[in-house]
Amino acid sequence: MTLFAYLAAEHRRIEGPLELFLQALLAGATELEQEAFRQARELAARHFELEEGILFAAVREAFAGLIGKMEAQHETVREAAGAFEAAAAGRRDRLRLGRYFQAMLQHHLIEEERDVFPLLVRFLDASRQAALLERFRNS
Repeated sequence: MTLFAYLAAEHRRIEGPLELFLQALLAGATELEQEAFRQARELAARHFELEEGILFAAVREAFAGLIGKMEAQHETVREAAGAFEAAAAGRRDRLRLGRYFQAMLQHHLIEEERDVFPLLVRFLDASRQAALLERFRNS
């Protein structure tokens, strides 16, 4: 498995509970919604942490603007998750905030695969990709 196939597989693992979250949110299935949200948020948080500490750190110097944009998207998703959690405690805009969290996270995953991965696969030689993949697997 290549580094970018590994990262795309992580994206698929996040998308499972993320899709379930959206379906449950729209259906008003609160218990399922909360569990799916928790899973999606935790998977995304772990993925972001590793990405920032391993992949982004490895290419920051060469792609500072792009990495800054991806980290800003990570922060937007984190903030959207926090806003949804606050809304779950009684604010009326819970549905809007839940959909915003889902949309921002999904958008980020798509943008990484569409824009970032193809660029970095050409930038990082095979041995560097293998070393980074090993760090992801061991983290």
